[in-house]
Amino acid sequence: RSKQKRRRRTCSMTGWGVELLSDDKMAMRSAGVRVLENLAESVKDDPKEFRLVFDILLDFVRDRAKPPLQENGVPFTTSDEDWPPTEPRNNRLDIKLAILAIGKITPATMRMQINLAGLGLRELNLINAKLHDADFRWTNLEDADLSGAGMENALLTWANLKNAKLIFTNLPGAIAIGADISGAQRDGW
Repeated sequence: RSKQKRRRRTCSMTGWGVELLSDDKMAMRSAGVRVLENLAESVKDDPKEFRLVFDILLDFVRDRAKPPLQENGVPFTTSDEDWPPTEPRNNRLDIKLAILAIGKITPATMRMQINLAGLGLRELNLINAKLHDADFRWTNLEDADLSGAGMENALLTWANLKNAKLIFTNLPGAIAIGADISGAQRDGW
């Protein structure tokens, strides 16, 4: 009986969180992230339910931060000099909150990959984010603040980290072949 009650609550909370994520208002989308973050914390003991919430948050980030398209319909890549300006930071708060929530709810022992490959995360403030094992291949992180972030074993191959803040960023085991770190503020990396 308690399993059924928990399952109903989980379904209800998931639906509510998804509904909030699809809203046009930033405050509502941010609330949706919080609802799903709290739900993930409460279902950690059920890998199937946890994975569902994890995937919803990750899909939300991948949808909201996908790279813009060029005139020919091809997405911009990290090497394109004419990547269009990013939306103002206050229009990207939901992306930041979702990435921070994903990192927070995912314990290192679960070894779940956070696939952020190829996304436009330019100028995002991810201070102290837990992004171990995250995939940032071909991701645009230009001018992003990753200070104090835990990025153990992260894949940063061909990532654009121009002018990024990497102060006290924890990068043991990270692979950064071809990453552009020109102008990046870093300590020893």
